[in-house]
Order: sequence, then structure tokens, then C-alpha cells
Amino acid sequence: MTAGDIRLSALGKDVGSAKTAERQAREARQDAERYARRGNMTMHAISLQAARDLEAAVAAHRDAPAPKERR
Repeated sequence: MTAGDIRLSALGKDVGSAKTAERQAREARQDAERYARRGNMTMHAISLQAARDLEAAVAAHRDAPAPKERR
């Protein structure tokens, strides 16, 4: 799954997806470190970009306004 595949609800209905994106961002950073140690700089850069994209998605999810109640 790529960072672009992550879909976070703008209305905040999908609470678990933010936690999932946080976990995936952490894992992408760990992958990037492993690739750097092995000298695979292409995959290192790709993993770092994925982590940044996921972290931006999480931040956007947190900054989204609270959903309005429907009556």
C-alpha cells in the first residue's frame, strides 16, 4: 500500500484510520532506516516520502473540523 492509498475521512467518522496512518508512518520511517543501512538509497528516499505523506494525512485529519450532528 502506498501513501496515496490512505483515505482519511474528512468528516472524522473513520477514527481508526488516523491510528493506522500513524503506525504506517512509523513503519515507513523504520523501513527507510533499514534501507539506508543497507545502502539502498532509492528505497530509502521512497520510504521517507511515504512516511512524510502519511504524517501529513494524519495532521490533516487532526486539523479537520469536528463533524456536525445531523438532525
